[in-house]
Amino acid sequence: MTRLLRLTLCSLAIAAAAPLASAAQSEGLPPEWEIRKNLQELAAQMKRFQPLLDSFDTNIWKQHGAPDAYAAQLTAAKSQITYLADAAERLARQPEQLAVALETSFRLQALETGVGSLTDAVRKYQNAAIAELVQAQMTESAPQRDKLRSYVVALAAAKEQQLAVANEEAQRCRAVLSRQPPATKK
Repeated sequence: MTRLLRLTLCSLAIAAAAPLASAAQSEGLPPEWEIRKNLQELAAQMKRFQPLLDSFDTNIWKQHGAPDAYAAQLTAAKSQITYLADAAERLARQPEQLAVALETSFRLQALETGVGSLTDAVRKYQNAAIAELVQAQMTESAPQRDKLRSYVVALAAAKEQQLAVANEEAQRCRAVLSRQPPATKK
């Protein structure tokens, strides 16, 4: 068997191993329809924060001695809602994309952090009842946020497993090729 033929066969073996790795990764991941449904619910819940954020009045906060940084945080939180919705939409279209899943998770975390800080500001400088509404909204979205985080971890593990299978097959092919004598010229 010529070296080129062996190399071609090894390449085919690696390509054949990819579906096996993909099937193995799918076992730990929820089905795509479930991921899409969760992302739609999460995006809808996060968009419901917009009217709450719009009710935050930084002028009242300033009158009560709030730092100017809260106004910048409010602007950032409003932007994060848009960025999160965009990332969630892209992830729903391509649920196997680890980079998009990570971006969605990071956007969500940034929004959570910002809203948490703003809730404290609203409670202290504006109206405790509005802060409670925000807290209730965060509590309502907790299951979807947790599902997203679990999915990102499972997706990363699946991609890692897929890489390990492909690497193992590549190493096996290299070992087979290295044991072959060099081709002689005629």
